[in-house]
Amino acid sequence: MRTLQFELKDHLNHPKYEWPKSPVRYPLAFERGEARTDSLRLLGPAGEPVPMQLLAPEEEGEWLRSATLCFMTDLPRGADYTYTLQYGEEAAPSGVEAASTADRPARLIAPDEAKGMPVGPGSGPDKMRAEGALAAEDATGSNGPLIWQLAGERAAQETAAGGPLPVLRLGTHRDGLLATAYVHGPAALRELRRLAPERGPVCWEEGVRLTYTDGSRYELRLRTADGLEHFELLERMDGFAARPAAGAPDAAAASTAA
Repeated sequence: MRTLQFELKDHLNHPKYEWPKSPVRYPLAFERGEARTDSLRLLGPAGEPVPMQLLAPEEEGEWLRSATLCFMTDLPRGADYTYTLQYGEEAAPSGVEAASTADRPARLIAPDEAKGMPVGPGSGPDKMRAEGALAAEDATGSNGPLIWQLAGERAAQETAAGGPLPVLRLGTHRDGLLATAYVHGPAALRELRRLAPERGPVCWEEGVRLTYTDGSRYELRLRTADGLEHFELLERMDGFAARPAAGAPDAAAASTAA
């Protein structure tokens, strides 16, 4: 049996700050013959088994070659945690779940189900739809406290060339819609593609990619876990020109002035 160790240490030791329970990720790479997916086991600081998940596993035959390890942890003030990943034949029974086959921590709410969710009148998905926030034909995600919706085909069809596209809407069951994020494309939208979601017992990730007629692209990924009141957003933009700040001359004006 072989092991890998992951150390989390609070170097700040600040009396008003503690890291809340959140998903953490570590890249893994193995040589052929070192590890199988069903032979991995994660142990916590006290030696207890910890639920874990492999994102985007790449296998060569029966052998695991690479993946991203994901598990949940907090980090109290001044804490020093060490997690140990065991792998090899003697590490079984496994605590790993493959993202493609495991139960989902967050779930997709079908449109018909969302309309009848017992969240009280005028709240949650019902309130967000009443405000014109949710497209009825698009599925809505929820991890418990939060509700979100990524842009779908309806948003793409209703967006004018180069106009703002509502790429993400965020709300709660209690308050309804809280915020909408827009993307101002540099050209007409050519394609909107929903990225294949990663769903498992620890974390959830999904996203959307926008491709424009001039070849530029925008990608948004959302990461969260069951019961969290926050999530991570990762953005990537290729081919977008920087917009001048309000009141600042654009490039053409600056060139003329020179």
